[in-house]
Amino acid sequence: MFCKECCSDTKYNDKANFVVCHLKKIHNLSFQEYYDKHEKLDNEGKCKICGAATKFYNDGHYSLFCSNQCLSKYTYNRSDIQDIIDKRAKKIKKHDNTKKIETSILKIMKRFSLSREDAVEKIRIINERKRAYIENKKEKYKKIECKICSQIFYSNYDNFTRCHLKIKHSITAEDYFNQFFGDADSGKCKQCGSKTKFVSIILGYKPYCSHACYSKDSSVIEKREKTNMKLYGTKNPMMTDGIKEKVRITCVKKYGKFYCQTDEFKQKIKEKKDDTDRKARKTHEKNGRWIPLKKCSRFSLYRRIVIAETRKHRKILFEQWDGTDFYSGESLKTKKQLVEENPGIDVHHLKCYPTVDHKISVLNGFLTGRDPKDIGSIDNLCITSRSNNSSKRERCSLEFLDEIRKI
Repeated sequence: MFCKECCSDTKYNDKANFVVCHLKKIHNLSFQEYYDKHEKLDNEGKCKICGAATKFYNDGHYSLFCSNQCLSKYTYNRSDIQDIIDKRAKKIKKHDNTKKIETSILKIMKRFSLSREDAVEKIRIINERKRAYIENKKEKYKKIECKICSQIFYSNYDNFTRCHLKIKHSITAEDYFNQFFGDADSGKCKQCGSKTKFVSIILGYKPYCSHACYSKDSSVIEKREKTNMKLYGTKNPMMTDGIKEKVRITCVKKYGKFYCQTDEFKQKIKEKKDDTDRKARKTHEKNGRWIPLKKCSRFSLYRRIVIAETRKHRKILFEQWDGTDFYSGESLKTKKQLVEENPGIDVHHLKCYPTVDHKISVLNGFLTGRDPKDIGSIDNLCITSRSNNSSKRERCSLEFLDEIRKI
């Protein structure tokens, strides 16, 4: 290499030995000092934004910016990029890669037991795949214009969010989307109206808050039914005789009978459910969210069984209900009608809200020693307004009816 300090050729061909053995020992210079003195260009080593000193790299160039903040403020032009390429091209010498190519061919021949021609063909295929991968990666970087400061970037939205929005504007991707791309319905579930998860600036928010809401949507149900009608001729595949027969044959082949309808299968499902409930109770008791059953009173345990039995019949009770109050005989509105008439109000606390009541009260059943399942059965249930249910309290239906007639 030629030394510009002493104006003579040295015996060192690589830069590392030239710096260590010649510059440092003979001239007592670091590579950066030698570069600043003889090879540094005008305005090199200064930040393009703020003018502060930039970092020097050992391959012989200065960084263009002092920090990521200055980098995010600068917009590259094609001329700037071409200048950088030209400067690098002047400094980097072309190396002879003949030895490297020959070594890689020999490695491929030895590893895969191939002839030289096959090894060369394999290397060519590998290089083509690498080039295709790089081209696909370049396609991901698109032209992005910031809506806040109107700067243009050639990047993906992840880098745009991380390096520009957060650093320069101190704004998240969600806030940026809501400000420039969102509307009144953005972030709301199409089915229940609750908040949905934000995905990205391109995709925005998810249309549904959960899979349950997605499956309840009328458009999704209609699409699913059309597909099933096209494929199976029915709205549900389980309605076809072919699928039913296939399920039956599979069960008989595995278990020797139609296992889903056997008492053994039902008992197994019940045991699994009880085991899951037991584990959940143990976890909640351990975390202090539930009171242990050992500390509950006899009435609390009795009431738990009654409530569990009542829940089984609640849906059927409302389906069979004629819309009148059991005690007063007044017509009551359904929950859906009350919600439509009173938007934004919790209708559960309205006096006319329809509630489930036990004709023989839970307390009376406990004191008289009745079976809790009888108290929670559908024969002992009725529907009355919130006000009548609160007035009745622990009394039985006959006592309460006598009181209403006297009034």
